[in-house]
Amino acid sequence: MFKGSKKTKQHIMLAVSLEILNMAFMAHEFAQNNKDVIKHNRDKQSQTLDLLGGDYLFSVALSKACCYPQAVKGMTEVINRYVEGEFIKPTLGSSFSAFKRKYLQKISSQDASLLALSSSLGSWCGEARQPEIKKVALMGHHLGIGRKLKKELADFEKNFCNNMKRVSSGVPVSLPLLYVLEKSNKRETLRKTLERSFTSKYERQLWHQEMEKNDYRNYMHTIIKKSYEASLEALQTIEINTGKEKELLINMLTEELR
Repeated sequence: MFKGSKKTKQHIMLAVSLEILNMAFMAHEFAQNNKDVIKHNRDKQSQTLDLLGGDYLFSVALSKACCYPQAVKGMTEVINRYVEGEFIKPTLGSSFSAFKRKYLQKISSQDASLLALSSSLGSWCGEARQPEIKKVALMGHHLGIGRKLKKELADFEKNFCNNMKRVSSGVPVSLPLLYVLEKSNKRETLRKTLERSFTSKYERQLWHQEMEKNDYRNYMHTIIKKSYEASLEALQTIEINTGKEKELLINMLTEELR
């Protein structure tokens, strides 16, 4: 985005470190065991290996970025936010509105913060000014939320709409799932089906009925649209030296809004 940026060996190494950091987060996600909502049948040995693998990748990511103290500082902050996000463990015994707020806060602390860091470091390598770096980070943050929720909606519809069947590893928590549970007057029955991972035809039919009754698609599309619009708004305020790259990004976000 900025004049003066060069694809030096150090910059490439920095990009590699960010990708490894993302892999570390993915490894830890595999190890999660959210007992508050859904039971997983993963054995403790596999879970331990995932955690150790994630910790190893964290160390590799930081070591690859050691030539850039600014990058190490940013990556450390993202790791801290990710860990803090794991302490956000609301239970479904509390209000669903509170649960959703906590869940969105977790997405903000984890998935969105990584894209915000990647965006800000890219502009930093391009020798952007600090005010512009903050705007780029904000753009990446909102984009990270939008893309995460977009993926959750796609996965939810794939698993619940097209081929609802028993899932031995458990059903992942997602915002559309929480929304259907919140709006349904058969909430407790639906929760029990999740713990059994849809063991009967009746349970699958019940989910289909409740999903159709409660307009989760409109709810998700509204939140996703707001996230992309916030990202686009931040992008449009960024002052860059050339307009071509900015125009491409604006077109990309506008296309994803459709």
